[in-house]
Amino acid sequence: MSADRIPLRPQLAHSEDALEMLANNPLCMCVSDHHITKIASTLNGMVKTTSSGIIPSSAGIEERMSVLWEKAVVQLGKLDPMRFVAGRVAVGSDADLVLWDLDSSRQLSSLLTPFHQMSVRATPMTTICAGQVLYTDGKFVGPSRTGQTSSKTGVAQDYFLPLEANSPYVRDGSTEGKTFNLSLQAVGRGKPETRSG
Repeated sequence: MSADRIPLRPQLAHSEDALEMLANNPLCMCVSDHHITKIASTLNGMVKTTSSGIIPSSAGIEERMSVLWEKAVVQLGKLDPMRFVAGRVAVGSDADLVLWDLDSSRQLSSLLTPFHQMSVRATPMTTICAGQVLYTDGKFVGPSRTGQTSSKTGVAQDYFLPLEANSPYVRDGSTEGKTFNLSLQAVGRGKPETRSG
């Protein structure tokens, strides 16, 4: 398997190599190539479909960050938690935020996920996109369609900036005894601002 296609699978040989590259920057992000498929285009009706004609396929995409946190930060200690931060909280910034509960633990339980029965610590509690809450407390609360196509120019380091623990862009807070980390994503909307000194 080529280095650019190493999956985060239960086999440690695969995931440890991928996490080593992620920790040392030959890889700069963890993504998924998951996609759903219309039944008409594949398998000639041999697989049971949903009412909309879509093959029920892998459902692991929504668990990717929890799995990465569990494997890279908690289990192996290979990835600095600050690598989960990109962008900043400030007037005029994207307002794309994910609030995490680092004290939570759960077992993933979908038969369609490659991570079925994996125990993970850390759960995304709230997702905010362009300042609008889309997901909170395990429920989608925003409109069903909010995505926009954006032209992505440049390279990864233009959009993601590893931050030091004492960075002015990072804030940790406590709410009722729960600790939350803030994860920002700034993709395709310009370069993050950096400050010196």
